[in-house]
Amino acid sequence: MATLNSTLAAAQADTTNVQNRAAGKDLTGNVVYARGSYTTTASDAAADVLRLALLPKGAVVIPSLCKIDTEDLGTDISVTVGDLDTTADADRYSTAVSLATAGVVSFASGVAGANPHALENEAWITATLTDAGSISITADKDVTFWIAYRMP
Repeated sequence: MATLNSTLAAAQADTTNVQNRAAGKDLTGNVVYARGSYTTTASDAAADVLRLALLPKGAVVIPSLCKIDTEDLGTDISVTVGDLDTTADADRYSTAVSLATAGVVSFASGVAGANPHALENEAWITATLTDAGSISITADKDVTFWIAYRMP
């Protein structure tokens, strides 16, 4: 049976050159949360962009720890979560997540969780409303996004 190493384990195991040791940012760091809440309006529509939180340069969002607390916002309503960094990406942290049922939902991170992105500049984390069929948004419903991130 083979022993396989993650990139962190390989750097930690490298005793031939102290300069090749694992970077501290990969070993430690405080995870903090930014909370962005929003109450829907009658004029909300597909493709609207909601600015959730302005994160500092260097912040690394951790999609697997992010959550959305939501009321039932309507019919066929989903969101993607991304940022307006130097190269903006509307679904960098989550592809479409349904907000058509009340509850707590996780980001649908997929590739984003496997490829962490450090913000190149101070940047807005955004949610983009998407039509999952025949969108109908109910006014005066609350949704809260919990954005987990760390500073390297």
